[in-house]
Amino acid sequence: MDNTKYAISEWQQIKLIEALGNIKDYVPPKFKSWLLSNNNDVVLFALRLIKHFNQNEASPSIDELVKHKDDTIKIAAISCIQNFNFIEALTLLKNVFWKCNAEVKIQILETVGQLGQEPELLFLREVAKTESNFSVVSKALTAINTI
Repeated sequence: MDNTKYAISEWQQIKLIEALGNIKDYVPPKFKSWLLSNNNDVVLFALRLIKHFNQNEASPSIDELVKHKDDTIKIAAISCIQNFNFIEALTLLKNVFWKCNAEVKIQILETVGQLGQEPELLFLREVAKTESNFSVVSKALTAINTI
């Protein structure tokens, strides 16, 4: 993956993860080094591998990807934050929220709802009050009810 210049389809990624899972006594490498790749497919695949192999020590690198220009990568990074319960990333998620599109906002709100506590309620109420997208408002209200 260090030299991959071409796209890696989602199907190929799934099949590779499946093949790796079938290797007896497989000890995976640390995938976080591929999070810095210029190839977005490599970054996405690395995030999926990190999630699959529970490599939660990649927290700082995953947090940085929440600011990535590609929304698919942002969503995958937020999914890892949620999966690994990186509570310390909540402040970052709230800070980038206002600059994101609706799809990313919904993923952020889902994560805030799952990981957040009472201090996040102020943020969620502000979202519910100021957002114009119905799906985003609905997700904010759901997160409030979850907390």
